[in-house]
Amino acid sequence: QLQKTTNDITKADWMENPPPYLRAAMMETVECIDHINSWKWWKKNQADFGNAAMEMVDVLHFVISQELVSRECDVDVVGSFIEAQLTEHDNGASAESQRDYASINDVMENLAGGFIQRDINYKQFMQVVNFCGLDANQLCLWYLGKNALNNFRQANGYKQGSYHKAWFGGEDNDTLLDIINHQLDATPEGMSRFDFIYQQLGENYQRALEEKARSSS
Repeated sequence: QLQKTTNDITKADWMENPPPYLRAAMMETVECIDHINSWKWWKKNQADFGNAAMEMVDVLHFVISQELVSRECDVDVVGSFIEAQLTEHDNGASAESQRDYASINDVMENLAGGFIQRDINYKQFMQVVNFCGLDANQLCLWYLGKNALNNFRQANGYKQGSYHKAWFGGEDNDTLLDIINHQLDATPEGMSRFDFIYQQLGENYQRALEEKARSSS
């Protein structure tokens, strides 16, 4: 339902004239490869697993969107199907010391290649998610947060080009991760986590704009 709402906001005719969701998923997978950084044999590599995991969260947005298109926007059917796939193929978040960089490159290439062929391989998807340090439950929590951020961006001029993505020397994604990892326990009773994240994004964005104005002056 969250994904349907986001799609309705970003492209009103997304069901009748769907954008290339799996092409977008392929591009996000390539960005994940770049964050893991293990393919550049000619330089010192420094993996950024936080942003690599966030790329896979973005992939999930596009995968859910494609499943909604394929299943006539039946959110209950798609929700049950996605839950079953993530649960079946979840092997738990991997420890950094146990990560096999060589083999994960092959998995990511095959995952991206499958998206090009308009195929979704959930086993490979969860292999990458687990490699990046998330299990299925954490993936869904990060999805919730990124969905809130995507809606916040749209409400604050992202499509029009007026949104400011740089916050406090980093990006809005960095602030989102801080909220998810350190602030969710402060969610007031009776407020959903989605609404709490959205509220925190608004407060941080206002501070970021004020800081930008001070720097400019």
